[in-house]
Amino acid sequence: MHVRALDASGKATPKVWQGPVRPGQWDRFVMRVKWSPDPSVGFIELWRNGQVVIPRSSRPTMQRLGDGTADPNYFKQGLYRRSEVARSQVVYHDATKVGLRYEDVSGTAGAR
Repeated sequence: MHVRALDASGKATPKVWQGPVRPGQWDRFVMRVKWSPDPSVGFIELWRNGQVVIPRSSRPTMQRLGDGTADPNYFKQGLYRRSEVARSQVVYHDATKVGLRYEDVSGTAGAR
């Protein structure tokens, strides 16, 4: 599994994080994103199983269209791979949430 981001010009960067996928094990990912084509405004953060794997990283998180306006974003998740990968693969997604705070989506709300 890996995460790519955008550079200041809006082009995809090399991987900013990469980690192993462990068959038969669940992982809990929490990603925080401030959407903006402006690298001084936009940022990403990523936690895996409660551990920070991408600290807050300022960068553009939206691309600009030809007229300079921000290209709208949308959420999608899945198993993406090169077309030459022919073997069967399965990934399960469960309890995808959108929230305003880490605690809203991490399953740690009210935990002490």
